[in-house]
Parts: sequence; structure tokens; C-alpha cells
Amino acid sequence: MIRDRLPALLLILLALASPAAAQAPIVQPEDRLSIRVISWDPIEGVLQDWPAIAGEYGVTAGGALSVPFVGQLEAAGRPPEEIAAMIAEGLRNRFALNAAPEAVVAILQSRPVVVGGAVRAPGQLPFTQGMTVRSAIAQAGGLVLPTDQADFAGRDYVNSEGQLLILRNQRRRQLARLERLLAEREERELVMPAELDDIEGRQLLAEEEEIMEHQTDRLEAERVSLSGRQELLTAQIASLEQRTTSLERQLELAREALENAQALSERNLVSSDRLADAERNVLTIEGQILENSNAILSARLDLSANDRELSTLTADYRTGLINELQQVRANLADTEQRIATTTRLIGVDAERAAAAAAEAEAGGALAPEPELTIYRTDAGAVTAMEAGMETTLRPGDLVDVESLAAAPLAQETAPGLEDQAAAE
Repeated sequence: MIRDRLPALLLILLALASPAAAQAPIVQPEDRLSIRVISWDPIEGVLQDWPAIAGEYGVTAGGALSVPFVGQLEAAGRPPEEIAAMIAEGLRNRFALNAAPEAVVAILQSRPVVVGGAVRAPGQLPFTQGMTVRSAIAQAGGLVLPTDQADFAGRDYVNSEGQLLILRNQRRRQLARLERLLAEREERELVMPAELDDIEGRQLLAEEEEIMEHQTDRLEAERVSLSGRQELLTAQIASLEQRTTSLERQLELAREALENAQALSERNLVSSDRLADAERNVLTIEGQILENSNAILSARLDLSANDRELSTLTADYRTGLINELQQVRANLADTEQRIATTTRLIGVDAERAAAAAAEAEAGGALAPEPELTIYRTDAGAVTAMEAGMETTLRPGDLVDVESLAAAPLAQETAPGLEDQAAAE
């Protein structure tokens, strides 16, 4: 029987000794883990999930992992299998189980690798197990060659020219807007600035003039509306005051009628119903006077608010105009500064493009092996280490690729070429 098991044991030993087993994944800080726990129910004869624990978990920057009912574990630097064993043992101790449940831990997502320097597409790359510097550079578009430098410099020159054109158009729009704001503040017509005296400039100024007319019309419409409401409230108050005068006269007559009715009632010359009607009439008129007084008070409050809004309408408009004017002047100054900077950059880009083109023509398309540096964060400390193309990366590594100057295609760089040319 032992002889029958030897092939299986050999396969297991080979698997453990294989490179895949030697490069087993290790949990790193800020990894995302998947955890699942199952246990055997001998009574039901089924496997049962632990839904309270199953799910995604994140490892903190300090390398800790918090699991329900288990607590905080030191996960960074351990393989998933070891973390799973720690979780299973923690659950067995917490719930006093005879046998520990089975826990499964898998790495869902690791911190990305960052590649920068002389590569075509620097940036973040998803980390994969066994990732090397060579594969990372390949995913970043490959190394930048001397001929690429000339292309990049020429592209920068074209981009700067386009950016300068955009900035100049933006400045023209800001000048037109500035003229409109000044005309609104000074209550005058627009004057064509010398820098806008062309077809496009006149179109910009015409648009700003249309905006100014719209603003003026809107302000006048609000002023007319508030003035109309003021007249309506004034007329309403006058009408209510006249009604109050009429009600007060009615109240005097009603009180006289009540006094007469009381005098006649004392001599038993009128019925009690007539006396009650007289008292009710007095109370009704007094209630109407009170309601009318409240209506007058409400109308006067509305009139006061309307007058206040009318008086601040122009002030608010001019305040907003001044604020907008300050903002436009600040934006115009910023645009002019950016135009000056971009103009200088265009000169620099032109020189770079010419120099890169000359270097590419003299040096050829081949470049020596680049210098590679890996910056790795461990326990909050960043360390720099020299690397080669086959160096294995870890999650969160930053790979800096420094391109060396290309060597000319001379005799010492290509031995035997001169002899070959002479032979031909």
C-alpha cells in the first residue's frame, strides 16, 4: 500500500518545490481580501456557510486585518493560507468548537504598481503575481527612444501653439466682456476696443451688447413690477382705511341703538330678543373693525418690504456688477500671464525639438539599457533599490526608468561594420 502511494507523494513534493509554490502570494498593506468560512454540520450532514464573516475586507496601511468575532490580525507579510488558519483557530476559540471551521482567504486586489520616467505611457498598472520590471515597462508602452524624444518635443511645440491660440481667443472674449461691464457701470454705449476691431471682435462685442440690453431690460422690468406692487398696496391701504371709517360710524350707531334698547328693556317696553340683536350687531361690527385693522397692518408690512426691495434693487445690481468686473480683470491678468508663459515655452519647445531631431539623427534609434530604480514602502519607510529587467515587483512599488543618452552608431558600438562596408 505504501508503494502505491509513492507516486502521489512524489507529485505533492514536486508541486511544493515548483516555482509557483515558491512564489506564493503574500498579503500586503491596503490589499483587498475575500474571506469565506464553512463548517461541517454532522447532524444535518451538510456544509454550512458563515454569512456573518463572508465578504470583502481591506488590509490597513499598517498591515492589520479586522475580522468579526476574531478581532484584529497582523496580515501583512503572510500568505493567505496562514491568515485563513489564524481566522479558523480564532473562531474555534471564540465559540469553543470541537473542530475549527474551514476558512478560505484570497487576494482580490493589490495596490497598483507605478511606472514613471522614460516610458511611453507612465502611470499606474494593476499588480499581478510574478510581475517583473520588464513586464511593467511593456505595459507602460515600452521605453522612450531617441527618435521618440524628437517626436515628443515636436508634439509639445504643436500643443503649445494650440494652447497659445486658445489663450488669445480667451483674452479677446474677456476684453469684450470687460468693455460691456464698464459700459453698464458708466451707463454708456459700448466702445470698440482697438484689439477687437475685426470681424470676430465685432461679433464678440455684439454678443456682449445683447447681454447688456438683456440685463438692462431685466432690471427695468423688476423696477416696474415693484413700483406697480407699491401702487397696488398703497391703494389697498387707502381702501381699507375708508372701510375702517365706515365701520367706526356703523359702530357708533349700533351702540346708540343698544343703549336705547337697554333703556326700553329696563321698562319692559322691548323684548329680550331685540336687546340681544342689538348686542350682537355691536359685537359683529367690532370684529369687522379688528379684521380690517389686521389687514391694514399686513398691507403696510408688505408695502415696507416692497419699498425696501425697490430701494436695494439698483444697489444690489451695481454691487454684483462691481464684483463681476473685479473677477473679469483678475481673469484677464491671469490669461495675459499665461500667454506670456506659453510664448516663452514655444521658444523652448522649438529649441528642444530641433535639438532632439539632431540627436536622433546623429545617435540612431537604439539606446543603451536604462537605469532602473524601485522605490518600495515598507512599514511606512521608503527605500530605493537598484533593479534589473527581471526583478520581481511587489504591490505598491514605484519603478523609475531613467533613460541614458543614446550612443552614436560609430565603429566601437558596432564592431566589424567598417570592414563589412569595405568588403562590399
